[in-house]
Amino acid sequence: MKRLVILLLACSMSCNDNSENSDILEGDITISTKEELIAFGRKGYTRITGSLTIMEMLGESDIMGLEELKDLKRVDGDLRILENPVLNNLNGLQNLTEIGRSLVIRGNYELIGPLDGLESLRMIGESMIIEDQEQLDSIEGLVSFNSVKDVQITNTGLYYLNGLDRLVSLNSLVLDRNNALQSLEGLENLESIDEFFVIKDNVSVQTLSALSNFRGSPKMDLEISGTLVLLDLSGLEGLTSLKRLILANNDDLDLLTGLDNLREAEFLSVSNNRGLNKMIGLEGLVKLGVEETGQTLVIDNNEFLESMEGLQNVAEFYGNILITNNDFLTDFCDLKSILENGGSNAITISGNEHNPDEEAILSNNGCRQGVFNERK
Repeated sequence: MKRLVILLLACSMSCNDNSENSDILEGDITISTKEELIAFGRKGYTRITGSLTIMEMLGESDIMGLEELKDLKRVDGDLRILENPVLNNLNGLQNLTEIGRSLVIRGNYELIGPLDGLESLRMIGESMIIEDQEQLDSIEGLVSFNSVKDVQITNTGLYYLNGLDRLVSLNSLVLDRNNALQSLEGLENLESIDEFFVIKDNVSVQTLSALSNFRGSPKMDLEISGTLVLLDLSGLEGLTSLKRLILANNDDLDLLTGLDNLREAEFLSVSNNRGLNKMIGLEGLVKLGVEETGQTLVIDNNEFLESMEGLQNVAEFYGNILITNNDFLTDFCDLKSILENGGSNAITISGNEHNPDEEAILSNNGCRQGVFNERK
């Protein structure tokens, strides 16, 4: 009880009831125990002008649910639900419709899906971060959610992304280390991302087909890395222009099919994709790099890559080329168009099965191992 009195006194110094609107709490508040939650609930606040943090402090948290927050409709700042060891549901937030800045749900190890309690949440002003929630297998309870700028979902137990169905555009989306995630189901209505889209170390993702309506944006960075069973990039057919494309550490990726309509990119890196045999899927690429750029094309350590086939239609190129440590790579003939149309500030080819120089590629005289005086 002494702790409760201290906390409420602290809150009274930074959080004030508006005398004309007694259901509005001005300022920030942190709640760490069930007793504090009950005391807060008795006030009947419908709005907090600052941030609300619900988190364990000094190992004292005994909060299993949030029923006492049933009157709350809006948080102007952040709603942070952090490291509550026995919290297993969000029931009590069913009247919450708006969060002004960010929703952060992190480290509540007993919290399971489908996030019932957030069914009325429509809008988050800045970001939604769900992190270190390994028991969370569904976010399907976000049935009204349709507006946010940035989404980060990291280290959860999600199988799919239903609950994000109403999102059409984002500033950024990061999906990282969700080991059970098998597809991007739930993103069927997503059309654009302005800055970056990262699909990283989701080892069970088998398909990107849910992205059939996705168009990206010319300034977007796209990274797909750390998949174990993804065979191709089908679902990305809507992409025509990117800033940076990074494909790395995808063990079973053997084709770049799905990128067929990509016309231009400022940077392309393909590395450590042990199943990749050719660059097929990039035949639509006609422009690579921008003026006054540095590294533009990196192809490194793709164990079974044999040929540059797929890059033969690049008609405008700026920047440097690095092609290294591809153990079976013997055919560079399809780089000729790149070298003829803008060339390269610097080209490094080394550590491959065959390592022709620029002259050999341009003349077709040694661009492929064992083949000389070849004309195309």
